[in-house]
Amino acid sequence: MGIATLAHTELYCPNLEESLQHFRDTMGMYVRHEEEDAYYLAAFGDWQDYTLIIREGDDWGCKHVAWMLEDEDDFEEFQARIEDSGYDTEWIDESDEPGQGATLRFDYPGATPEYMELVYDIDRAFDTVEDKNKARLKNQPTRKPERGAGLRR
Repeated sequence: MGIATLAHTELYCPNLEESLQHFRDTMGMYVRHEEEDAYYLAAFGDWQDYTLIIREGDDWGCKHVAWMLEDEDDFEEFQARIEDSGYDTEWIDESDEPGQGATLRFDYPGATPEYMELVYDIDRAFDTVEDKNKARLKNQPTRKPERGAGLRR
C-alpha cells in the first residue's frame, strides 16, 4: 500500500492568460485540455496526461493536490485511515477532470490546498499526446518543446 507519485495540482490564478503564457511559453509546458476558465498542462517527460491545472480565481492559491496510488485496492485502506483520523471523505465516481477515474476526495487540515484527492486511473500521456508532440524515442511520451525552458518532471 502506498502513494506512487503526485498526479496533479490545481492552482488559482487571478490572470489566467498571463499564467498560461508563463507556463506554456516560458516554462515550455504543453496545453493538453482547455476549459472556459482552466487549462490542463503537462511538462516534458510527464507520464500522466496532465500534471498542472491552472484555473481562474480571485487570488493566487492552491485548490487541490491529487496523489496517484500504487494499487487500486489501496483506496479502502486509505479511506479508513483518513476517516479514523477525523476527516471526511467523499467518493467521486466520475471526476469532472478529463481522463480521471474514481477519486477519493478528503478534507485537508491546513488552509491550503482546499482538499486532496487519491486517484488511480488516469489517462497516460502515451495515449493522449498529439502526434506532432510525440517523441521518437519509445521511452518518452513527448518530445522536448521547442519553446521555453523545457520544464521536466
